[in-house]
Amino acid sequence: MNSGAPNIASKGRDAFIDVARLLTMLFIIMGHVNIRTPYGAGWSSSLCILVTMTAYAGVPFFFFMAGYFAKPAGSVLNWGRAWDIFRSMLFWCVVGYFWFGALQGIEYKLSGVLGVLGSWNSVSTPGSWDCWFLKVLLPLVLGSGVLLKLHSPGLVVLACLAGVLSASGYRLECLPWFLSAESFAGLCYFSCGILVRRGMSIAEMSSWIGRVCPYVIGVTVLLAVVHCFWPHFFVQGRFVADFWGIIYVLSLSKALCVLLPRFAGWFASFGTGVFFIYMMQEMLVMQCRWFFSLHSISKHAYALVPFGIFVVLMLGYWLVQRYMPWACGLLCLSPVKKKG
Repeated sequence: MNSGAPNIASKGRDAFIDVARLLTMLFIIMGHVNIRTPYGAGWSSSLCILVTMTAYAGVPFFFFMAGYFAKPAGSVLNWGRAWDIFRSMLFWCVVGYFWFGALQGIEYKLSGVLGVLGSWNSVSTPGSWDCWFLKVLLPLVLGSGVLLKLHSPGLVVLACLAGVLSASGYRLECLPWFLSAESFAGLCYFSCGILVRRGMSIAEMSSWIGRVCPYVIGVTVLLAVVHCFWPHFFVQGRFVADFWGIIYVLSLSKALCVLLPRFAGWFASFGTGVFFIYMMQEMLVMQCRWFFSLHSISKHAYALVPFGIFVVLMLGYWLVQRYMPWACGLLCLSPVKKKG
C-alpha cells in the first residue's frame, strides 16, 4: 500500500467493495456535473449512457450496501449508529444552509438553520437537498434491528411493498420526509441488502461477481453502443436499471482489482471517505455549473471537470485524515481506524 494514502484499509475489508464505493461516487459526480450540458453532447452518447446509468444507481447502491453491512444492535433500535448519522446530518445541514444561503443571498435565521433538518428536498431551503440521503438512511439504520429480526419471506414482502409504494412516485408536502417515495425506495434497497447478506458472505459475493463481471460489463457496453445508434432504446426502468447498475459497478470494481491490484488497493484506501466526498461535491458541483455558464470552454475540457472535482476531494479527504483525524467521525460518518 502506498504510504501516502489514507491509513484506513483495515484487515478484513474486501478491497473491491471500497473500490466500488469510490467508482460509484465518481459516476455520481459525473451525473451531477452533467457531461451533456451546457456544451452539447459532451462525450459520445454511448459513454454518456454508461455513466448515466451508474450515476442513477449510485444512491441505491449505497442504500443496498448499508443494508448489506447492517449489524445487530444491543437493543431493537440501533441508537448508537443512528446518533452517528444524526450528528453528521446536523453538521452537513448547517454547513449546507450557510454555504448555499450565501450563494442565494438569503437572510439567515435560527428557524432556517433548524428547518433544514425537517425539510425534505426543497430547493427553496438551502442545505436540505444535499442531505436527503442521510434523512432517508437515519430511520433505516435506527430500525435496522427490527429488520434484521424479520424472517427472509417477511423481508421479501416488505421490500416488494416498499418498491410498489416508491414506484407510485407520490410527493406530498404534508407528509414527513420518511414517508416519501424516495424513502420507500431506500427501504427496498436496504432490505435487499440484508437479504443478500444472509445468503452470500463478502467472500462469496466477491467470488460470484468475479465470475459474472465479464458478462455484465459486456452486456452493459453492448446496450450503450446500441443506445448510441438508437437513442430511444435505453428506457430507464427504475428498479431493474438500479439493480443492474449495482451489479455493474461491482463488476467494474472486481475487474479493476483483478487487472490492477496495486492501484485498486491504493484506490480502495479512500473508500471510507466516500461520504465526505459526496457532501463536498454537492457544493463544488454547483460552483462549477455557475462558473462554466459564464465562461466558455470546450466540451472535451468540460468532460474532464468531474475527474478534477473527484481528485480534489480525494486530496481533501487525505488532508483531513492526516492532519485532523478527530474530525473524520463527524465528516465521514465513520471514524478512521488506527494502525494495527
